[in-house]
Amino acid sequence: MAAPLLPLENGPSTIFNQKPALIDPVALEVGRMLETHSQVLRTQGNLELEVRLGILKSVKSSSAPLNSRVDLPILSEAMLIPRCEEFHYRFQAGLPPEIYAALLQKLEIMRRDHHVDYAVSSDECLDVTYDPEDGGRQSQLRVTYHRQTTPEGESRWFPEKTMRKNRYEVLDLFTGRSAPQRGPTYDLRVALSAEMPSDARPRPNTHTVKMKREKQRKSLDFKAWRIDFTTVRASGADPKDQQVSYEVELELNSQMLHQNLEAKLENKQHKLWELLMDFLNTARDLGRLAAELPRAWQMPPSPLPPLPPDEGMAAYAAQLPGKPAPLIGHYLYRLAEKGDLRRARAAPRDGELSSLLSPLKRGSGS
Repeated sequence: MAAPLLPLENGPSTIFNQKPALIDPVALEVGRMLETHSQVLRTQGNLELEVRLGILKSVKSSSAPLNSRVDLPILSEAMLIPRCEEFHYRFQAGLPPEIYAALLQKLEIMRRDHHVDYAVSSDECLDVTYDPEDGGRQSQLRVTYHRQTTPEGESRWFPEKTMRKNRYEVLDLFTGRSAPQRGPTYDLRVALSAEMPSDARPRPNTHTVKMKREKQRKSLDFKAWRIDFTTVRASGADPKDQQVSYEVELELNSQMLHQNLEAKLENKQHKLWELLMDFLNTARDLGRLAAELPRAWQMPPSPLPPLPPDEGMAAYAAQLPGKPAPLIGHYLYRLAEKGDLRRARAAPRDGELSSLLSPLKRGSGS
């Protein structure tokens, strides 16, 4: 027997006598992704739902700078169709270093001044990804190393765990256009994957190194989700080809996700939709915080500082005592500096006008 629909799943009637759900359309799509791959929960797998900040780049501009973003005629958020044959793009994760630092500082200020509660932790690790033996793309072997200090005082990487990570689906969100004066705009990628412990050990004759990623990570734990700020130094098979990126990732608490997903699958009361919508809205807020200009507009100081002295003003007052200063006409001060203001008051004779204007011509470079 199916459980009754929840209030969010059964909204008020429309003029077409329908009751559409009140759930965020993106959350509905993520819920579909979770239900499609829910069998992982029954194979001791660990479903991971994460959102990363970055930009959507056209394939044709893959070599362009980080701020070159696809230009779609959309002002609001839009879900992109995965693997669309008529529109080719790629997602580039990461933020510019100055935006990355400013966003982390904003969250630290929120914790200090606005009592936003979260726990902070830091770690350093090295992830080495190997292509699988069969050459498949969906199940790669990843060995995680952590830095430790030997009894001799030498710092070395030691393997900690080996995992197989399967990426199931991704959902890209174009966050719309924004006026340039309001700062940059960043898009979101929602990814569903699963990690499973593996007893396999990579060997040179059966595995090839695909990527090495050395990470310095700072994590902000909000109980229901965690925000990771990670400086990544990535290299491929050739260690010389190293790239540095600054990545921001939001990951949902796996235990809460599993509990609510299993309750929904068993037709029990659950809070899956509320959890997903809060999670997605937090990711959107992160994107908006990152898009804010690093320096806010400020009002000018009050009172305004005095202007630097202008010698032309004193010369003007000396040559024309009692006359009011001009509202416009900076050239009058320049004439007064050269002593030509008295001659300029009289009607110039033939040929004298050019001699009066010659200092101005020399001053303007003409």
